[in-house]
Amino acid sequence: MSSTSSLTKDKNMNRKRPPLPLHDDDDAVASNRKCRKKSAMAAKWDVLQTPIIIEIISWLDQDSLMSLSLVSKQLYNIISDEPGNKNKIIPVFEVSGNSTVKLLLNLSGHFRNKKIKNKLQSYKIMRIKDVHKFSDSNISIDELAKIAKNVQMVGVTSLDLSIQSPRVVDSYLPYILPDILSDLREMNLSSLKINMKTNTEIIMRFSRRCPLLEKITLTNNNSDISLSGHELNLFSRLKELHMDNSVLFDLYADKFDDLNNYQDVFLFHLCTNALERVSIRNMNYYYDFYDGDDDDHDIEIMISFTQNALIKFVRNAPSSMRWFRSDLTLENMNMLRMERPGIELLN
Repeated sequence: MSSTSSLTKDKNMNRKRPPLPLHDDDDAVASNRKCRKKSAMAAKWDVLQTPIIIEIISWLDQDSLMSLSLVSKQLYNIISDEPGNKNKIIPVFEVSGNSTVKLLLNLSGHFRNKKIKNKLQSYKIMRIKDVHKFSDSNISIDELAKIAKNVQMVGVTSLDLSIQSPRVVDSYLPYILPDILSDLREMNLSSLKINMKTNTEIIMRFSRRCPLLEKITLTNNNSDISLSGHELNLFSRLKELHMDNSVLFDLYADKFDDLNNYQDVFLFHLCTNALERVSIRNMNYYYDFYDGDDDDHDIEIMISFTQNALIKFVRNAPSSMRWFRSDLTLENMNMLRMERPGIELLN
């Protein structure tokens, strides 16, 4: 019995005890522990040659880049200043709130300070968080335009107004932003349903104010854009168009899937001069059907794209087209690859 008790005692003595919970007096200990851990991590990176670090950096996204830049001064300098590193941290101007007026007044105030004004020009991306929470029921667009008159963030080339799921937006903010961001190259308006102005009016506003736009993303969007792309034809540099799970409209939809006639009428035929990449998976369109009864209103019918409409688009796509993602069947993709080998077809 004594021998067994002795063995049990020895085992209990060798067993590792869990660390005691930290109290306020132990903050310094916890801080030192974190510093040692960070130093150990930095030491592992320090033994790597710069070209190897640059290769690793090239595979990282923005969030990972920012985390890595905090590990050590060496890594921060490589990410920020090393000439061989092409994957830089892109400054993001993130906006949250509930009032376009307050946002514009704050920006207008900042622009009176030369130092802050210059700093605001360094941002490359503007991201509006929860744009559906902004409300502007007591002010007009003209009044907002006067407030924003001297605000120009020419460094911003990418605008993200998207939200996670389709929501109604009761705000003039999407309508006034083109006045501020004249040098935009890309924008994302996914899932927005604009209530104060139609989506088409917003698109037209961007086309007049932002002539350098090359990429538009309108996924999960009831955009009121026509099949012809009439609302997009002022974007002379438009290269990428992403409209998965969206709805378009047209009064002459039957012409778009007629493979034998109307050869100059096909999907987006009014805005295809420079298109390189187009994605329209699960995109539908609607038109108003009149049933002949004068007492009834027109009936709105939702229709899926036919294979003929997709085939006609690929056959007539400009020579610049390189990539097309749609609901084409495998059989039709194989056929079109023979006709247009320069276009990568996906579904």
